[in-house]
Amino acid sequence: MTTSHFIIGILTILLTPTISQRITSHGRQFLINLNDEVTLPCNVENSNNDYGVVWKRGDEVLFTDGSPMDETQTHYKLIEEGNNHSLYIGHVEAYDEANYTCMLSDPSEIIQVVHRILVHSPPAVSIIPHKKTIHPRYGEDVVLTCSATGNPVPTIKWIFKNGAMPLYASQDPHRGMLKLPNVDGSYAGTYECIATNKYNKQANASVLVKPVSDEDPVVKPLVLTDQTYIPTKAGESFDISCRYTGTPPPEVHWTLNEKSIDNNKHIVMTSKFEHNFTTTTLSLKDITADEFGDYKCIVSNGLGSDFKSIHVNDKPGRPFIHSKDNVSLDWTVESSLPIDQYRVYYRKAGEDKFVDFKTFSSTKSDQSGNVWSRNEKLDFLKPGTAYELQVKAQNKQGLGSFALDYEKVYIPLQDSEIKGNANFATTSILSIPMILIGFLVFQ
Repeated sequence: MTTSHFIIGILTILLTPTISQRITSHGRQFLINLNDEVTLPCNVENSNNDYGVVWKRGDEVLFTDGSPMDETQTHYKLIEEGNNHSLYIGHVEAYDEANYTCMLSDPSEIIQVVHRILVHSPPAVSIIPHKKTIHPRYGEDVVLTCSATGNPVPTIKWIFKNGAMPLYASQDPHRGMLKLPNVDGSYAGTYECIATNKYNKQANASVLVKPVSDEDPVVKPLVLTDQTYIPTKAGESFDISCRYTGTPPPEVHWTLNEKSIDNNKHIVMTSKFEHNFTTTTLSLKDITADEFGDYKCIVSNGLGSDFKSIHVNDKPGRPFIHSKDNVSLDWTVESSLPIDQYRVYYRKAGEDKFVDFKTFSSTKSDQSGNVWSRNEKLDFLKPGTAYELQVKAQNKQGLGSFALDYEKVYIPLQDSEIKGNANFATTSILSIPMILIGFLVFQ
């Protein structure tokens, strides 16, 4: 090779343009509603060259060169196709509000694009105490607290729906509190809490304040119901109800398995007043297994509360058990499906748990409609022993519940055992003088 060829080769290498990587996407701010989806773009020219692509949330590395740093996370996904290296979030949460950086892993220079996600969640409010109406006594101080959530954090204000806010009422907007000191009749009315964030979304909640004077009659709530268990099966429709009274008039709400009930296609709530009681009724239509459980009718009027529970299930209900004579046990149980068997559980008095039981098969003679009754002798228990008894019934859906309380019994000794014990006692007494004489002879 001549010197001229060598020089030309060197110049060709030096003058040939290098193909470098660069990010062509521009940083953006995304305003995303809660639970929506978002795709953050990152277009990398010549992305198959020397350096990989890194995605970060703040300082936390999410992906590097196409691989997640946390193999178990599924919240963030990387979309890679050609020069596209976008980050996808399918279900945006409040936590996702942050800066997101797409960058090249080039240690010699910073090549990156930064996006900002702002998550907007509308306000939601609730008032503490959680009551629609409160009945403070004259002279009491009332504090209402408005609890608000949302992003950005909402601002809170209170208004009086019946006119100007009472003169001595005071607000603490930072804590969402409204203070009503030394209440009397002038404070009666509806107070509304309004929460707003900067995107002009608004939520509100209200409470009715009805002060009670010393001259006003007051009666704590009372709840009555005719049923404590309703046997049913999936697909049936029926009503459950309770009656209540109290002064001031109480509020009522229903729960199912400790969760509040709202009207839906299966459950409709109605009320009517008659004979000095208000009757509240739940109409259950085409009931499903999700509607089985304990329905609780709860009433309160600020002076007290009361409730009654009604159990709805396709399994047998709670038995009613009783022993008249300590030698047998009677029980009655409701079930919409045929009873297959009963279990009589027993434990010695003072023990903690029911473990042992004896099984009895049901018979046709037990049944009268949905009510099943049975009497069994307790000859399987040890005489001369105190026991506590419980009962469960079983149909094809499974075992039902225990009775509300156990039954205490003392199993009497048999006649033969009583005579045997008496003979032993007599023999023992007659033997005492002989023992004493023997003792004196040998002295």
